[in-house]
Amino acid sequence: MSLIWSRDHAKTTMAATAILHKFCYATRQSPEFIAWIGEAQEQAIDNVKWVMSHLESNRLIHKYYGDFTAKKRWTSKEFITNHGCRLMAKGTTQRLRGRKEGSTRFTGMVLDDFESELNTKTPEARSFIKDWVVSAVYPAIDMDKGGFLWCNGTIVHYDSFLNGIRRDYHEALKAKKPFAWDVLECPATEDGTLEGKPMWESRWSTEKLKQKYQFYLNTGRPSKFFQEYMNKVRAPGDEIFNEEDIKNAYYTGFLKWDEGRGSWYILIDEKKVYGNIYFGVDPATSTESNRDYSTIVVTLVTEEYDYYVINYFRERVLPMDLAEKIFEFYKLYKPVKRVNIETIAYQEMLRDYMWRESKKRGVFIPGLEKGIKGYGKTSKKDRLFEGLQPMFKMGAIHLKASQIEFLNELLAFPAKTGATDDILDGFWLSTQFTSGFQRIGGKIRKAVIRAKRIKYDWVTGKRK
Repeated sequence: MSLIWSRDHAKTTMAATAILHKFCYATRQSPEFIAWIGEAQEQAIDNVKWVMSHLESNRLIHKYYGDFTAKKRWTSKEFITNHGCRLMAKGTTQRLRGRKEGSTRFTGMVLDDFESELNTKTPEARSFIKDWVVSAVYPAIDMDKGGFLWCNGTIVHYDSFLNGIRRDYHEALKAKKPFAWDVLECPATEDGTLEGKPMWESRWSTEKLKQKYQFYLNTGRPSKFFQEYMNKVRAPGDEIFNEEDIKNAYYTGFLKWDEGRGSWYILIDEKKVYGNIYFGVDPATSTESNRDYSTIVVTLVTEEYDYYVINYFRERVLPMDLAEKIFEFYKLYKPVKRVNIETIAYQEMLRDYMWRESKKRGVFIPGLEKGIKGYGKTSKKDRLFEGLQPMFKMGAIHLKASQIEFLNELLAFPAKTGATDDILDGFWLSTQFTSGFQRIGGKIRKAVIRAKRIKYDWVTGKRK
């Protein structure tokens, strides 16, 4: 089960109360063994102590269920009741597999506010948490005997584990397919807006929510309010690339070669969509271990100027390894109309190397001799916003549902600390010079061909 609730709406208290309820109704023959997991163990300890204090001093529990306190292992990090129930505090990513209480494996786990801005900063960190839940947390629970997994929290990133559950849940509902998780969403208002009816009016009235929003607005962080209280990754109007626009233009076809026409095409709904292949290459600007990714984006551009993202490469590699990857991609997708490589600083050296190496190999890659000049004259935000946002809005750019990394970059743009936009840069480069002459920034003007003015020597009359 997943509780995706607004901040300060008692999701932690409800989870702790549910554990208390389970302990009160457990028996010696069927005890509970539960782990409470927070972002850090210290956070989990506070909730374990809350359950412990009620078992120790709640007179109503003592009256109706008895005294469960025991001398054996009764600490803030974990405790065992006198009828064999055990609760322990753990932090995110700590080891869980193989733990038992007697012959009992974990009967349940609570992941409470286990994701934060700190542990979801990078794609690697987010991937690590997902792998940890799937390969360490879930297998440690005895699901054959009615075990449970509760994941509670707020949405901290589009690519977070919780948002993935929410996103897939809504897609399963729309497609009327079964889904493994029970998902309960509770933004601060029914419709997720400041004007909507409060879900807990006695605690969070409309006036109080607006006061809270004003604080975030005045500190320059309105998106943080919508993230914490409305279950939204960004504030309305903040996003540059709209998720619905992107998903409405998804495609499911595959790239094929038509020998008869000598052209690439994608088969979509039994219709052949022909186009030319363009590459966009965005080399990383550093060779440090924490450098940006180097990317190669392969795009099919049709006669109607629809852009289909066929494939992309996204890795941290050394310059010569990237060069080899470009040759590999070129061999796979030739004929290629043009390869656009960013030409700033060391990237210009890569382009020059590629140009010389292609001559040695007898592989002549179009576009290498030109590159993309003036790339750094406009800001990245302006370049990508002005050049690509209208195209996404019109449904002219088509991704595959499996291209999650690209989708994440689009929805996180402009990138915050720890986020990347390297695929987005590579894609923008692949769209350049696809028609006439395309200026930096995405504006197109047709090439104007002027007749050469013939000049003559005024003394001899000969043509110069």
